Amino acid sequence: MKNADIVSVQFKNPTATNRTCCVCGGVVAQLQHAGYKNLISHHHGYKEAAAMCMKNPCAPTASMFAHKDAANTFGWTKLVALKNFPFAHVDDPVIRDTIRFKPMDKRTLLKRMMSLVGVVDIKAAEELGGEKFALVFDGFTDAAEHAIVIFAATKKGIRFLTFSPFQDEASQTASEHIAFLDLALDQYGLDVANMIAIVADNMETNKAITRRIKVAMIGCAAHRFNLAVRQWIEPHMPLIKKVSSLMQRLKTEKRVAKLKLNGCKYKPLALHELRWSGCYRMLKRFEDLQRFLHLFVDDCDI
Repeated sequence: MKNADIVSVQFKNPTATNRTCCVCGGVVAQLQHAGYKNLISHHHGYKEAAAMCMKNPCAPTASMFAHKDAANTFGWTKLVALKNFPFAHVDDPVIRDTIRFKPMDKRTLLKRMMSLVGVVDIKAAEELGGEKFALVFDGFTDAAEHAIVIFAATKKGIRFLTFSPFQDEASQTASEHIAFLDLALDQYGLDVANMIAIVADNMETNKAITRRIKVAMIGCAAHRFNLAVRQWIEPHMPLIKKVSSLMQRLKTEKRVAKLKLNGCKYKPLALHELRWSGCYRMLKRFEDLQRFLHLFVDDCDI
């Protein structure tokens, strides 16, 4: 839908300098032949409202648009949740001047986000109620902190349930995992009797979980392939370790600068032992760097 069509539905009494909003009666400044930016951004949700009015047809009403305060809260929430935007920056006057959302202090935003979680949990519980589902989960470790992300897959689609630090990081047994999964299921009112499978990495802990709760396990194909590749390259690990050690020594600022100075467009890559692709990329990069290694023939550390 073109902006001109949206404006024709949403505004009336056009003049050379402004138009009147059909919903709130406000006069919005907008010079002719200068685009429609001010007009179409006057109310949030203008595209959906205009499409509804043109389809039915009808005049736009206030109920068709999102409340400005709710729209601002949603905008800040999306910025924090999807872009890892720090809460501390919400109060920054420089940030506020460059973002089109209405200023909001971080305490208010945090309270509203916590309330939003409760609303979303209720909606998700209603959607998942009585549905057969497969539980999808995986662990994640960062800065020595272990967390688990959990999804529920149904015929309706995949629903994110939780991403939370592990309760007892000192004991990550099958029993601890089951207790953690039970908490997530209880949060959304999911019955274990409706669980038809578990999708997780092919680890002994996950296998023990499936045996204890007596459901099928759908192992991760990528993880199985990774395990197979690691077994296949095991005899070559001494050589791979030597290449990895060389890459680590080449990653210093002075050596990388020397490579750039001599026309090398590649940077050394370290070995990623948990993924076969990391090993492949490192060896491939070694081939790319091999013709530049003569530059370090006098370097005692290489």
